[in-house]
Amino acid sequence: MTRSADGECHRIEADYLVVGAGAMGLAFVDELIHRDPSATVVLVDRRAMPGGHWNDAYAFVSLHQPAAYYGVNSMALGEGGAALVTGREVLAYFGRALDRLLATGRVRFFGQCEHEGEARFRSRLVPDRRYQVDVRRKLVDASYMQSEVPAMRPPPYAVDPSVAVVPVNGLAELSKREGEPPSSFVIVGAGKTGMDAALYLLDQGVAPEAITWIVSNDAWFLRRERIQPGTILDFMLEQFERFGDSESLDGLVFALECAGIFSRLDPAVAPTKYRCATVSDPELAQLRRLTKVVRLGRVVRVEAEAVVLERGRLPVLPGQLFVDCTAKGLPPREPRPVFAGATITLQSLLVCQQVLSAAFIAYLETRTRGPEPLSLARCNALCQVVPHPEEVRDYAQTMLTTLLNIQAWAEACREWLFESRLSFFHHERRVDVLRATLKIEATRVAAEKGLRAILAATDPDPTPEFETVELRHGPLRASTLTLAPRPSRERAAVLCLHGFPDNARSFRHQLPALAAAGYRVYAPTLRGYEPSSQPEDGDYSLAALAGDVLAWLDELGLERAHLIGHDWGAAVTYTVGALAPERFWSLTTLAVPHPAQFVRGVARLPRQVLNSWYMLFFQVPGAPELALRRRDWALIRQLWAAWSPGYTLPPEEWAALRETFEAPGVDRAMLAYYRRNLVPTFVDGLRGGGSDEAVIRVPTLALTGADDGCIDTRLYEGVDAREFPEGFRLERVEGAGHFLHQERPEAVNALVLDWLAEHDPKG
Repeated sequence: MTRSADGECHRIEADYLVVGAGAMGLAFVDELIHRDPSATVVLVDRRAMPGGHWNDAYAFVSLHQPAAYYGVNSMALGEGGAALVTGREVLAYFGRALDRLLATGRVRFFGQCEHEGEARFRSRLVPDRRYQVDVRRKLVDASYMQSEVPAMRPPPYAVDPSVAVVPVNGLAELSKREGEPPSSFVIVGAGKTGMDAALYLLDQGVAPEAITWIVSNDAWFLRRERIQPGTILDFMLEQFERFGDSESLDGLVFALECAGIFSRLDPAVAPTKYRCATVSDPELAQLRRLTKVVRLGRVVRVEAEAVVLERGRLPVLPGQLFVDCTAKGLPPREPRPVFAGATITLQSLLVCQQVLSAAFIAYLETRTRGPEPLSLARCNALCQVVPHPEEVRDYAQTMLTTLLNIQAWAEACREWLFESRLSFFHHERRVDVLRATLKIEATRVAAEKGLRAILAATDPDPTPEFETVELRHGPLRASTLTLAPRPSRERAAVLCLHGFPDNARSFRHQLPALAAAGYRVYAPTLRGYEPSSQPEDGDYSLAALAGDVLAWLDELGLERAHLIGHDWGAAVTYTVGALAPERFWSLTTLAVPHPAQFVRGVARLPRQVLNSWYMLFFQVPGAPELALRRRDWALIRQLWAAWSPGYTLPPEEWAALRETFEAPGVDRAMLAYYRRNLVPTFVDGLRGGGSDEAVIRVPTLALTGADDGCIDTRLYEGVDAREFPEGFRLERVEGAGHFLHQERPEAVNALVLDWLAEHDPKG
C-alpha cells in the first residue's frame, strides 16, 4: 500500500480485471475460472451486489426467456427449462454464483467501487480508498453493453411539477404514496417494460379503460412458445426457410407472422421496430384488451393540462398517474473489436443472447494460450458483433451475422456448443440436433443469399443525399449543404449554423426532418472552416460572422428566414438576431445561452470557469496549434467526450470532421474565434449586455442538454425578459449533452418543428 495526496492506494495483482458484475461479467468469469484452473480475477462493480440492472429492476419483473438459456454455465437457474423465473430469483442466483466463484480463492469481488480507467478503481463509500491492479493478462470490460432501466434515470422528457409520474418500479410501491389512489394510468413506453406495466395493472384488477398506453412505435414480438427447449430447432429451421423464400423485408416479416414466429399488438398496424421482445399468446390476449392505445410518436413533454407528443397532444386528466417505461434495456452501442491487445470488450455475438456470448468469449480467451493458441485475429473472426436490434431491418442484419457466427462456431467449437448450458443445442437430443443441422445446412446458402438481397434492397443510405451549393460574401466562399422541401406547400427557409469543433454535417439529422416539413434548409460552413472562407484580415468577430449570415440571405434572395445555431453558431444567431431582427421569423439556439447572460453567469458559477479551461488555453501563442493536431486530434476527441458524456460520434462522421480540420488554415481559424471573442469581450458585436443592441427582438427558443459538460445549464437561469421582448422559451433535453441535436435528434427535431410552425408565416 502507498499513500498520496489522494489517500490510500492499494496495489493488488490478478490475471484479469473484470469491470462489471452483471450477467455478462459473471458468465465470463464463471467460464474462465472453470476452464482455466490457474486464472485469478479481480471483479469490480458499482453496485454492492452482483446482478447488474436486476438490482434496479421493478419488483414484478421476470425473465423473458427460458431459464435454460440464462445465467452462468456452471449452474442451472431455478428449475431450468422453460421456467420464467422472477427478478428476485435471478438476483439470488447471481449471489450464489458469485459465492461459488469466491470459494475457489481465485476471485476477489470489490462492490460499490468505480473503475477510473488504467486498471484503477476507487471505493464509492470511502472515496480516498483507491486500488491499482497489476493486470498480468487482460482487462475485461463487462460494462460496455450496460443495461438501462427506468429507475436508473429521470424521464427523457420534461414533466410539469403538478403531474404525477413514477418509474415503473413505483407501481409496486403505490401504497407508500399519500392521497387518493390514481384515477387512471398512462403508460409511456412501447417496449417490454411498458408491456410488463400494462400486464401488471391488468393482473391487479385495473380496468382496461383506465389504462392509456402511449406506443410511440409498434414492434414485432417473438412468440415465446416457439423458443422453448424442444421446439427451438424447428423455430430456427423455419426462420432459415423463410429467409431463402422471401424477396423483401415486408414479405419476410409477414411470412414469419404467418408461420407463427412473429406476433404484433394490433393486426391492423404494421410494426416498424424489432427489439427481441418475447410475448406469450395469453399475454398478447391481455394486452389486446387495452383500447386506449395512443400512436402519436414519442412524448416531447408533459404539461399541466396536456401531453405534447411528436404528432399531437393528449389531455392530462385529474388524478392520472404517469408510469415511465421509456428506458432502452440495451441502449445502442457502436461495435468494438472484442479482442484488442490486452483488452476484451464483452458484446453480443448472437442476436439477443448476451450471456452465451460472454461465456463463449471467455472460452476463446482460454484458447489463446496452450500448445496451439488461437490468435487474436482468429478470435475476432469468431466474434462478429451483433448489435442489439432496434428497427425491423435490424432483424435481417442481426440474423445474418448470427447465422454466420453459428456456422463458424459449429466448425471450430462444436463440442463447446453441445456442452454449454447456455446454448440451445445443449438442451436438445444430439441426434435431433444433428438431424436439424443437416436440414439447416441445406437451407443455409439460400438463407444467407436471401438475407443479403433483402438488406441490399432496404439499404437506403442513412446519410441523405445533400446538395452542395456555394454562398458568397465578397471574396469569401462558403460551401453549404441544402435540401429542397418535400411537401407541395413550401414554408420559409431555415439556415443552420454549426459550432466548434464541428462542420455543417452537424445538422445531418435535422435537415431531412425540416425538408420533410416543408422548409428549404441550408447548413453553411462557417467562416474559416474551409480555405475559401478564410478572410485575409483574420476577422472572426461576431459582427463579421453576423455579416456573413446577412450576406448569405441576400445571395439566396431571402428577405426573412428562420435561424438555428449550435455552439458558436448559437452565438452568431444571437448576434445577428439583435443586429437585424427584421430578417428573421424565429431564432433557435442550441447549447449556448445569450452571450450577455453567459458573461453574467460566469461570475456566479465557478464551475463554468473550469468547464471553459480550453478558452484560456487557446489564448497561448503557438501551443494550441500544436496541441490540436497531436495524436490524431486527440484534444478535440477529448472535448467531444467531455461535453457529451456517453455519446460516441459515428466513425464516418469523425472521418468527415477530421477532413475539415486538416484543410489548410482551419486549425488557426477555429482558434481565432476564441482569440477574437474571448470573455469579457465575448459579446463584441452586441456591445455589452446592457445596451439596446443586446436586445433580441425575434422570438427565441433555447435548447440545452441536461448533461452538457461544456456549458453549465444553470447559466440559463434568470433570463432577463428585457433582452427577449418578442418571447423566449427554454427547453431542457434530458439524456443529452452539448451536441444534443446529434444525441437526441428525435426530441430536438420535435421541439424545433413545433417552434418553427408556431412562427412561420405559412403556419
